[in-house]
Amino acid sequence: MTANFPWPQWAAAGIAIAVTPRLDLYGGFRWTDWSAFNELKITLTEIASTVDKLNLSDGISVHAGAAWQLANRVMLRGGFSYDSNTVPDKVASRAYLDMDKFTLAVGVSVRLWGGWYTDLAYEVLFAPPRDVPDRIVQQPNAVTGVLQDVHVNQSPGKYSWTMHSIALA
Repeated sequence: MTANFPWPQWAAAGIAIAVTPRLDLYGGFRWTDWSAFNELKITLTEIASTVDKLNLSDGISVHAGAAWQLANRVMLRGGFSYDSNTVPDKVASRAYLDMDKFTLAVGVSVRLWGGWYTDLAYEVLFAPPRDVPDRIVQQPNAVTGVLQDVHVNQSPGKYSWTMHSIALA
């Protein structure tokens, strides 16, 4: 089995500003050329392969965060990010389902002794509901020529999700 995954070009920019000796602010932006990624071809054997037409949209990500030195040994952190949907309704499926995503995160770092630190972080990643409509079109049957209903969207429905994570290091 072989598969070729040509990753798209992208451009990113970021900034970090030391507002005070105890407060840093961060920001970032990324554009990804997913619209150039038109198909995914997987060859299973020499005579069998599959090609998925993707027709993706370009994606953007926006990030913002802050770090505040609360005390000599304690630093608090927080951040927010947005990542855009790149899969249009007409190609959305359970294999290729995307939606706008938002992340909120907070954390704390504590210097224990010497160069030893411990970190605790919490993150919630969520996607607001996305409704992929069920589009039906009439197409002639290839054998009989009789018009029949064809579902254009592979996986119509309402999708949403939320993920929570906690890390201790």
